[in-house]
Amino acid sequence: MRKLRIFKEVADSGSVSLAAKRLHMAQPAVSLAIKELEEEYGCALFERLARRFYITQSGRVLLGHVNELVREYNAMEQAMKQPVRDQEMRVGVGVASSHGRFIDAMKWIQKNHPQWHIRVDVHISPVIQKMVLENEADVGIIEGQSTYPQLLTRTLFTEDVVLLGSMASTVESIHVKGLAELPMILREAESSNRAYIDEMMAQKGIHLNVVWSSSSIEIIKRAVSEGLGYTLLPRGVALENIQSGQLKLIRLDGIELKRTVSWVMHRDKAMTLPIETLLKRIEENEDESK
Repeated sequence: MRKLRIFKEVADSGSVSLAAKRLHMAQPAVSLAIKELEEEYGCALFERLARRFYITQSGRVLLGHVNELVREYNAMEQAMKQPVRDQEMRVGVGVASSHGRFIDAMKWIQKNHPQWHIRVDVHISPVIQKMVLENEADVGIIEGQSTYPQLLTRTLFTEDVVLLGSMASTVESIHVKGLAELPMILREAESSNRAYIDEMMAQKGIHLNVVWSSSSIEIIKRAVSEGLGYTLLPRGVALENIQSGQLKLIRLDGIELKRTVSWVMHRDKAMTLPIETLLKRIEENEDESK
């Protein structure tokens, strides 16, 4: 591209010395570039008459192509050097990860970077990982860690999974073995949250009495607040409901339940500024309940 730019400057100015001045180059370097192009294409691009360069027919053909190339090249450079205002970020978020920190991070970005175009899709974590694998999402925020070798995964934060009941419940604390006696309202079996709870209960030899299962966290919280059962949810997911007095936090003894939220990206995907900013904002947004 460098030699073609030199050729264009000589063709436009009709002078090696003037072209060299405009390009801030030495005249011999400009002459050498023209000579190399002529040798490369096997034709004369200029006629040298009275210390001036007159473009030949072959030179005119090349100049037409060069002008088009330069226009495209300049447009590419301008697009690549533009601020990230034109960048789009496609985010896949797990159902239980779309609350709390994520909402707060999105509100902050909307306020401080309104020029960024962000599209959010909320699904269960397995679906999010497939979206990232198939380039339907630039980054995924999931519960747990990904096991796909094509995906890079890093922990964003961990938080407690807590036992919740209605405000009318008389249960203040319970040992984990007592959970088998409670009517439980939990996430659907395919969710990472439910899989984690089932695994932890299995390790304790406990079989939960699941009377409701739902993919909607809002429905779960509403059913629990109405006294229809108890649930186990990440603290951040139910924080507002706890603070507003809609749900009762019950101490659970004999077990420690924690969930991990991670981000995943395809190993071939570049980390852009909008993605990096979003992830950093989520990571730094400490749980207000701590």
